[in-house]
Amino acid sequence: MITRTSLPSDLIHSRFITIIGFILSVIVAAGVWYTTDLFLYKKGQDLFEHYVHENRDAIDKRMHRYENALRSGVGFMQGSSYVSREEWRQFVQTLDPEKYYSGMQGIGFSMMLTPAQVGPIEEKMRDEGYSSFLLRPEGKRDRYSAILYLEPLDKRNQAAIGYDMYSEPTRREAMQRAADTGSVAVSGKVKLVQEIDKKVQAGCLMYLPFYKTGEKIDTVEDRRRALIGFVYSPFRMNDLMEALGEHDESIQLEIYDGPRRSADHLLYRTKSIGYLSEHTAHKTINIGGRIWHLYYSSTRQFDRSMDTFYPIFAAMVGLGLYFILLYTIVELLRSRRMLQRNTVELELSRSWFQKMLESSVDGIHILDTDGNLIECSPSFLQMLGYDEHDVHGLSVYDWEAKLSHEEIRNALKAVSAIPMSFETEFRRKDGSLFDAEITARRIDADGVAYLYASSREITERKKIERALVSEKESAQNYLDIVDVMILVIDTDFTVKLINRRGCEILGYSTSDVVGKNFVELFIPERIRKELFEVAAAVIDYDAYECYENPIITKSGEERLIAWRNHALLDEFGTVIGILSSGEDITDSRKNQQLLRESEEFYRTLFASINEAVCILADNIIIDCNEEAVRLFEMTKQQLIGMNIFDTARHIECRENDFAFYLDAAYHGHATTMECALTLSNHTNENKIIEFTLSDFGRNNSNKLVLIARDITDQIEQEKLFKMQTRQAQMGEMISMIAHQWRQPLAIINAITSQMRLQELMKEENDPLLIENLIKIEEQSVHLSRTITDYRDFFRPDKPKELFTISVLIDHALSLIDHTLKNCGITIKKVSVQDPKLISYRNEVLQVLIALLKNALDAFQENDVLRGSITIVIDQDEHFVIVSIHDNAGGIAPDVMNKLFIPYFTTKHKSGTGLGLYMSKVIIEEHCAGILEVMSEHNETTFTIKLPYENPTHQDRKNV
Repeated sequence: MITRTSLPSDLIHSRFITIIGFILSVIVAAGVWYTTDLFLYKKGQDLFEHYVHENRDAIDKRMHRYENALRSGVGFMQGSSYVSREEWRQFVQTLDPEKYYSGMQGIGFSMMLTPAQVGPIEEKMRDEGYSSFLLRPEGKRDRYSAILYLEPLDKRNQAAIGYDMYSEPTRREAMQRAADTGSVAVSGKVKLVQEIDKKVQAGCLMYLPFYKTGEKIDTVEDRRRALIGFVYSPFRMNDLMEALGEHDESIQLEIYDGPRRSADHLLYRTKSIGYLSEHTAHKTINIGGRIWHLYYSSTRQFDRSMDTFYPIFAAMVGLGLYFILLYTIVELLRSRRMLQRNTVELELSRSWFQKMLESSVDGIHILDTDGNLIECSPSFLQMLGYDEHDVHGLSVYDWEAKLSHEEIRNALKAVSAIPMSFETEFRRKDGSLFDAEITARRIDADGVAYLYASSREITERKKIERALVSEKESAQNYLDIVDVMILVIDTDFTVKLINRRGCEILGYSTSDVVGKNFVELFIPERIRKELFEVAAAVIDYDAYECYENPIITKSGEERLIAWRNHALLDEFGTVIGILSSGEDITDSRKNQQLLRESEEFYRTLFASINEAVCILADNIIIDCNEEAVRLFEMTKQQLIGMNIFDTARHIECRENDFAFYLDAAYHGHATTMECALTLSNHTNENKIIEFTLSDFGRNNSNKLVLIARDITDQIEQEKLFKMQTRQAQMGEMISMIAHQWRQPLAIINAITSQMRLQELMKEENDPLLIENLIKIEEQSVHLSRTITDYRDFFRPDKPKELFTISVLIDHALSLIDHTLKNCGITIKKVSVQDPKLISYRNEVLQVLIALLKNALDAFQENDVLRGSITIVIDQDEHFVIVSIHDNAGGIAPDVMNKLFIPYFTTKHKSGTGLGLYMSKVIIEEHCAGILEVMSEHNETTFTIKLPYENPTHQDRKNV
């Protein structure tokens, strides 16, 4: 309890007032001194900033002047087709850099060179007076640059002539940037080649591109193509800044190339830096695409100029105030007696007030307008955990835990004479928190304002309230998680509860729905009467547990809802409402209708397609049309449920296997390919099928549509047509060659005959010459016959002819004899019989050449050194039999079954897979014969059986 904190008699005594007066006077004097000193510091800072801005602007302007000098150099270069060393010297001398552009090391020109241009440029520069000119550094590079001119040509600049700036990364980056942008570019920090003594300075270079006159330079590619070289200037940073000389006596400067303040990026530093300055500044400046960071600080001379005696003067004035305060203290002491007379009366009043506080249950506390505790009841101290010895100096900031200091000050100001109540949190002495409710009002006593407040702990009440709110929120969250509409209406159809999904379907917020009549607001008028009857049935005997009806959303759209209804009862069993869960089935019903229509359309379209169509699910046929039944020669019941790979003995495609295309289609890549199909119930006949595969839709990634078209006859006709067309073209070309060659061959033959005759008429002839002349005549005749043979081979018409099979084999061997001999292959022909037959001579010749060429390829592929081919001619009762036997390595068993299948090939780089297939078609379909193959170990035998007369294909089958 506070007993004497508000009595002036305890505060006012002479020694205490004297100390207070002295402290206040010192504080006032110090405050005046600080304010004055701060004002003078700000004034000095403003002047320092002014100098900084002038220095920065001077650097910026000076660099722009250098840029203008480079632009004049580019203009001078563009004004002439060639600028000599002397002309450049005169140009730079006219500019007079030392007078008008002080700080520049010089103005030069560097030319971009290809490797082929380096030698000529070195020779040219030596001719112009640079006797020791040599591009450096040495080494092979894709591109070079060479400093050709640099004026004034003093000792330092002479060291730079011939240097390849493009070879150094920092310089190259600036040169590339200048060339690509067409603007001036400044490099990063470099060591100039002009640094020839011990006093090395940081340096940088400024480049301006010089393009070929008249060339387009609109784009980066145009500018790179038109680039000739650069007009440039090197800078030694110390020389540059000394030439500037702006406020050297007031400011110190450090310049860094980039944001990092390190030695690697330091371009310039004032010599006098080391003094701890009172004023600093950081500026940036864009110099030719590089950001220079400028760090300024004041000099010792500048800081001393800002020091004055004004703060001391102000402090003296403050001390004068001290004496005024002493006078005030004396006057206060005189008033002490008057206050003591009023003490007794104040004690009486306080005794009555103290009893009232002690009897209060609520925590009574009185504050001044600053929130300091003036008086309080024991219950308030007990509530906070303090005792009466702790309360001296307590304020509302000590126990208020919920509000910030600024909020507390605003709340104190807001208290008026009208009582106000609010809830907050208090902090006990031990740091624990509790909820409190406060009733406060403003009171006035003898013209002084106080705040009277009554506090009570409400922790338990708040716990109960929070528990109720949490339980309600949890229930609402459970309802919001459900993905169906949850609705509670009373017996008057007023909405009592609705969840998140319900609001989403209706398009209204919870506040817009709760408390509204559901039927009047959301049910179409045409079914309201029916819905009233349904609701009455639910209320009366819990009927219509499941029901469907449309509702109207906020946008005016009708949505179909499937309801599940249940009556709500109170503790007496009386129905007080209806709990309904509703699922939006509008889209589902629409999709069902669309699905029925789509399926009907699909069935109609499926049956009307003239090509075989199958639907695959993970390679299993789940549906097909009648054309597919005919193609695979099975019933529909057999096809459905069968794996696509089980429908045929073999499926061979032109490039990749069939499984590859299926996998691509399952991944969304529609594809069309031609494949050879060998059905499971056929062994000798193949079908060429054009398959088209595509996925069934984005949502059916495991389903495919397979469309198959039998193109066997089309492929055979196209192949034969191409073959005949090619033969006709070759035959026509051979005929023209034969026509052109025969006359020269005849002349050669005539000349050799005449020479041989003349030699024979001599008394002493030369036998060797005569023998050679006879060989020439024989070779001429052989060449003429060979041309005739090739012409007959490529005849486009194919009449049946009577021919001897051995003669045809000799003809085939003569056409590829040279190739066989080059490969070291031995040919042996065995004629058991030498029959004649009537057939298509040229087509049989094509098959013989194809089989011999296949054997030749096998010899080369298997690296057989001593290859041999044996051709056996025989006959039986029905056929002329030709067997071609080779030892080229044999044929693998798994390949034997696929040998005559279209598109199957073992020569993946050069084969088409149609050679043997077409050979079989020619022998069996066109010539009504038989083509067979047999392979054992490393030997292979192809057997051709041809009838003596050319019977029909059916006759051949009967035989």
